Amino acid sequence: MENLETPEQVRQKMAERLGEIQAQRDAEKKQMVQQALDRKFKMETDDLRKEETNFMMAGCQLEREKQLIDKRQKMEDQIIEEQVYAKLWMLDGEKKVERERREARDKKEKVAETLNILSWQTDARAQVGRLDEDKKHMEQGMLKTQWAKEIEADKEADRQKFILNRERNLELINHNAAERELRGIQLQVEKERDKHLLDAALAREKALMDMEEAEKNRRRNEVIELQQYYKQAEGDKAIYEKQVDEYVQKEAERQQKMRDAQWQREEQARINLLKDVYIDREKDILLKQEKKREEQWQRAYEKT
Repeated sequence: MENLETPEQVRQKMAERLGEIQAQRDAEKKQMVQQALDRKFKMETDDLRKEETNFMMAGCQLEREKQLIDKRQKMEDQIIEEQVYAKLWMLDGEKKVERERREARDKKEKVAETLNILSWQTDARAQVGRLDEDKKHMEQGMLKTQWAKEIEADKEADRQKFILNRERNLELINHNAAERELRGIQLQVEKERDKHLLDAALAREKALMDMEEAEKNRRRNEVIELQQYYKQAEGDKAIYEKQVDEYVQKEAERQQKMRDAQWQREEQARINLLKDVYIDREKDILLKQEKKREEQWQRAYEKT
C-alpha cells in the first residue's frame, strides 16, 4: 500500500514529465532554429559558402584519394597473388620437366640394361656353343683313340691266331685249349670294353644333361628376377605418379576453398555494409517521423 501512487502523485509526475518533454522540445526547436539561421547565414555569405564548398571538395578529394589508395592496395594484393600463382605454376612445370627427364633417363637405363642382358645371353650362347664344340672334338678324339686301340687289338689277335695256326700241327690239344682260353679272354675283354664304353657314354650324357639343366635353371631364375625388378619399378613409378596427382588435387582444392572463402567474406562485407546503410536510413526515417509527430503534438498542445 505504501508503494501505491495516489492520483495527485500520478498527475504531478505526468506534469513533471510534460515539463521535461516541453523543455526538451523547446531546446530542440531552438537548436533547429539556430541551425536554420546558421545555414541561412552561410548561404547568404559568399565567403562562408565558398569555404564550405572548399571544405566539401576537400572532403570529396580525401575520400577519392582513400578510394584510390584502397584500389591500388587491392591491385597490388591481386598482383602479389597472381605472382604467387605464377610461381606455383612454374614450380609445377619444373617438377613436370624433372619428372620427364627422370623417366627418360630411367627408360634409357632400362634399354641399356636390356641390351646388356641380350649381349650377355648372346655371349652365353656362344660360350655354350664353344663348349659343345670342344666336347664334340674331345669325343671324336676319344673315339679315334678307342678305334686305334681296337685296330691294334685286332692286329694283335690276328698275330696270335697266326702263331696258333702255325703251332696247331705241333700241339693240337694245347692249341685248342689255348684257343678256347684266348676266345674266353677275348670275349671277356670285349665285354669289359663294351661296358666301359657304355658307362663312359652314359656318364658323358648325364654330365651334359646336368650342365644343360643347370644352365636352364640359371637363365630361368635370371629372367624371373628381371621381371620382378621391372614389376617393382613400374609399381614404384605408379605410386609416385599417384602421390603427385593427389598433391596437385589437394593444392587445387585448397586454393579453390581459399577463393571461395575470400568471395564469401567480400559478399558478407557488402551485405553488412548494405545492412548498415539500411539501418541508418531506417533510423533517420524513424527520427524524422518522431520529430514530425512531436511537432504535431506540440502545435496541438499550444493550440489548447
